[in-house]
Amino acid sequence: MNKIRLSKVFLVCALVALGLLTMSGVMASATSTGLPVPPAPPGTSTATDANELLVIVTNWILGIVGAVAVLFIIYGGFRYITAQGNSQQMDTAKNIIIKSIIGLVIIIVAYVIVNVVVGALGSK
Repeated sequence: MNKIRLSKVFLVCALVALGLLTMSGVMASATSTGLPVPPAPPGTSTATDANELLVIVTNWILGIVGAVAVLFIIYGGFRYITAQGNSQQMDTAKNIIIKSIIGLVIIIVAYVIVNVVVGALGSK
């Protein structure tokens, strides 16, 4: 049963990665059309190239997913507190907290990898 869940998580992560790679190609081709770009409203940030846009989009996605991971940690803590000594419910709550922390670590590593790789590509 756990292997099935793990394979589903792997499949979702692979699809998200494939989608980001696909979007980066579309964004790169969109910036090379030569069409005039309308000015941005005052006080807003604009991406000047595909690398910056990729970093902005990825950081937003990772921020949202990171917030969800933190909410799951809080949810696991709530379940642990309200378990009232029931060992099965406490184990379930511990598993939620542990898996949420692992997910949060993966999100932080993904954030670092994306920013380092895009920074290295942009430094040429």
